[in-house]
Parts: sequence; C-alpha cells; structure tokens
Amino acid sequence: MRIIIDTQSNPLFQGSVLEQAYGLRGGLCEGGKDDIVVVANNFDKDYLKYWKGLGFDMPTILVTQNGCPELTLSQLIMRDNAVSKKLKAIASRNGCARLEFFCIEESERQLAEHLGIPAYCNFDFAFKFAKKPCFRRFCLQHNIPVVEGMCCKNLQEAEHFINGLHQRGISALVKSESGTGGIACGGAVKIDPGDNIKAKLEGIKFIGQEFVVEKTIESVREEISIHWEVQFDGQIRVVGIQDQLAKNFGYSGVSMPSSIDPGEMAHLKKILLGVLAPEMRNIGAIGFFSCDVILSPEEHWMDFNPRKGAAIYVRQMINRLQKKHFPDNQLFIWHEHNKVSDTISFEKVRKVLGSLIVPGHDSKRLIVITNSGVMPYGYLDITAISTVSREDARGHFEKAKNLILCQ
Repeated sequence: MRIIIDTQSNPLFQGSVLEQAYGLRGGLCEGGKDDIVVVANNFDKDYLKYWKGLGFDMPTILVTQNGCPELTLSQLIMRDNAVSKKLKAIASRNGCARLEFFCIEESERQLAEHLGIPAYCNFDFAFKFAKKPCFRRFCLQHNIPVVEGMCCKNLQEAEHFINGLHQRGISALVKSESGTGGIACGGAVKIDPGDNIKAKLEGIKFIGQEFVVEKTIESVREEISIHWEVQFDGQIRVVGIQDQLAKNFGYSGVSMPSSIDPGEMAHLKKILLGVLAPEMRNIGAIGFFSCDVILSPEEHWMDFNPRKGAAIYVRQMINRLQKKHFPDNQLFIWHEHNKVSDTISFEKVRKVLGSLIVPGHDSKRLIVITNSGVMPYGYLDITAISTVSREDARGHFEKAKNLILCQ
C-alpha cells in the first residue's frame, strides 16, 4: 500500500497557497484502489467524477484540517489527530504500507516518525543530495559531465567567477543551495554581462551556505528528464526518459517519447545504470529520483532531485490510460503547466473543451486535465495524447489551450 503525500515543503514553496494546493496531483495520477492520498484542501467532486470517467480506479482520499497556509501538508497532518489516527490504523492493518513524498524535508522525516510508517526514501541521503553543490561534486568525482561552473561559499567568490564569464561575453546562472523551480520560484537568477552583479545576487532567495554558479547554456538542443527508482532490495528501475519543456530554467512540461536518437538514449542509460544510479545506491539512495540532462550539443548532467520529478506523474497517468483506452497504439504526449487566467474552474474547462476531454470521441486523440488544485489560482495542467505523432499531440494541445485562452 502506498500513502501518497504530494508535499511541497521546499523552502521556496513554504507559505505559498498555490504550491500547497498540489495535493491531488500525484495521488490521482499514480494512486489506485489500494492506495491512500492525503490532501490539505477540499476537492472538486465534479473533477473526481471526470477522473473516474476516464477509467481510473480511485484511491482513498483523506482531507486534513487546513487554515494555516504557512504550514506544509506534512505539518498539517501531524496537527490533525483524526487523519493521523486513520493513517496509523490503516498501516497497522497493512504490513507493507509506505509513505511516498514529493519534496523531502525535515517535516517529512518528522511525519514518518509521528506516524510510525516507513518512508520510501533515505532521509539522510535526500537531505544531502538536495543541495546542488553536493550533486555537482558527485558528478565530478565520477566523471559525469557537468556544465562549466563552481561551488561558491560567499558572494565574493561568485562575483569573481561571474566577472570571468562576463569578460568572455557569457551570462551566468546562479542557483541557491536547495533551490527548485528555476527563476520563477526565486531559487535561481540569470546575470548577463552589464548587469549589476551584487544587486542580482542579493535578489536570490535562500541562497544557502554554499551555492552553484554556472555558465548559462544559451543554445540548448534538447533538455532531457530522467527518472529512476532504487528499490529497498537494491534493484534499479528506469521509470522514464523524456524530453523536458522549460521556461526560465525551470520545469514547465514534458513530451514523450523522447526525440533524441537511439544512440544518445543508449549513452544516457549507460551513464545512469552504469555509474550514477549504482554509485548513489552504494551510499544509501532509496526511492525515486530525477535528473535533467542538457544537450547543447555537448552533454551536461544537472539539477538532480533526490525525489520524484513532476514528469513522473504524467508518465504514470499515461501508462494507466494507455491500458484502458489505447492498448494497441504507441502514444505521443505533449504536457504543459500553464497560467491561463486569474482563476478558472473545472466546470468552465469542461464546458469549453467539451468532447476533447471525452475518451473515445476521437479514437486518435484525447485531452486530459490533471492537478485540479491549482485551477482556482488560474493554472491549468493540460496533457494532449495522440496516436499520430509528436507534432499532432502538440497541435492538439495548442487547440485546447487556445480554446481556454479565448474565453
């Protein structure tokens, strides 16, 4: 049994009402009838009817008492005696229950201890490798290619390195120690030649005791998102390798299958399965992991997450839908997280998109709406599925997005 808790507990997400509204995203995309999902907000019952109509079996959904937007989901669960009691009782009846988180911070370790339920991770490993300098040093130690850059312990070191890049006409990208989400979330900043370096550095959030400064890669041929799992018994499983869509150096979506050629795919798997994953396993890695690779055309491994990446939810949802509606077809996927308005309801989305979100109406295409919790804040996660081609999937996505934007 999986107890899926889509925690948004990174320091950059704490206190954000929007970020704390993600509770149903992972649980519905991954969870089935034998799983438990815990959320902090009441859910849209019409949306759940839609989700059931897609053919998904539903997990059990528990709702915590909210009212404290500054608290993370894990903290809310610990404060909710009723939900905590239910989770403990469920786990005691099921000897193989485990906790699965998104972000993994100290609040998640406290929750696991509070509930007495094992977590599908190694907290010490996750805390260590959530820090970007740690992953950079790991790659250099194991000859895994990274972008030109350095780990800095103070702003003076960073300023000196950035000046060197600027003298060569190259922009710098500064990443806070445990940042995520790119520039949009405040954990990274791009500093171009001619910028006031000190002023830019002062604008980055939670920069940390040690942070990373890198050369900005301006000409990206492809950005790849790699997801894998290290099981309790040490077995390594590749979950997926797909093309990542990015805005402002942060995740904005995903396209599957990857467009890179078979030789490049084999090379990435060789590094993953021959070096990266087993070496991490040897020092305690357990659970789900993700890493971005930039092809420019040279290869750079960067932005490792000692946890699930957002694209895993899209992939798991597609795997389940394929069995139900497209069992004999290869699928092409285009998924994006979009800001479409100040606020939007699922009722409006359903009226506007109509038959586009109804399985079977078009035997070759389908639009799926996920992550219902962010809709009140004007965001919409749209996934286009096509049996025709990647271009057709993207075109179907644009059709759905434009219908929403024109309302």
